[in-house]
This record gives sequence, structure tokens and C-alpha cells, in this order.
Amino acid sequence: MHEMWLKCENEEQYAEWVAACRLGSRGRSLADSAFSTEAAAVKTLLALQRPQPEAALHKHSVPHLDHLQPENYLA
Repeated sequence: MHEMWLKCENEEQYAEWVAACRLGSRGRSLADSAFSTEAAAVKTLLALQRPQPEAALHKHSVPHLDHLQPENYLA
């Protein structure tokens, strides 16, 4: 088994490399019809991992959390 480090210029290139590696591990070529589907799945996963600014909690939007003490939940 060999380990390789790849430096990709953007998410598009990264998704294509990962898709190619996944297909290659299954014995398929890049000409396989599943390549574009696999690349799209990687792009979807990357989008889910990207932080969303509107998802951040504001302290005043969750007032009921002020009374929580972390010490009460540690063993």
C-alpha cells in the first residue's frame, strides 16, 4: 500500500481525483458512466462540510443555555 499527497487547486479538481480513486479501487476506469455521479457525490459531501454563516448561534437567540454548567455533565 502506498500513500500519496495530492494538492488540488479547487474543490472541483479534488472531487474528480477522489471520484477517480474510488472508481479505480473498484476496478473501473475514468470512462465509466459512474464517474460524473461519483464526482457529484463528493461535491455534495464537501458542501455539507462547509460552514454556513447563518447557522451560527447568537448568544441572545438561545437564552435558556445561560444556566448550563459544564461541570454538571462531567464525570
